Amino acid sequence: MSNTIFEFIGGDSGEWKLRDMQLLKGEPLKMVEYLNKVPGSLEKSKHGIWSLKGIISNLRYTEKAEKEQLLAIQEDLGRPSATYAAFIPLKKSVDWWNLAQDERRKNHGRKF
Repeated sequence: MSNTIFEFIGGDSGEWKLRDMQLLKGEPLKMVEYLNKVPGSLEKSKHGIWSLKGIISNLRYTEKAEKEQLLAIQEDLGRPSATYAAFIPLKKSVDWWNLAQDERRKNHGRKF
């Protein structure tokens, strides 16, 4: 089975050099020079200045036609043709987690 948990580590070295960091809302992350993606676990990381966990999960709110469109154009991270990327960490609120799945999809534009 392939790994579904990844860790994005901000630090002094890594796979991607950061050009810019901008805060839109919430607590800021400490500025770092590089971002690295490594297979992770649920254990707290001891690497980098900060780390964020990412989990690949099923496409819960995606209808069949939408899923087929995504799979037709989706490319892997780390491909040679990708020279720029945007990393957008999100934290969902308690209100969002308390919604049923149909409510989450219906209310995707609401601020939580």
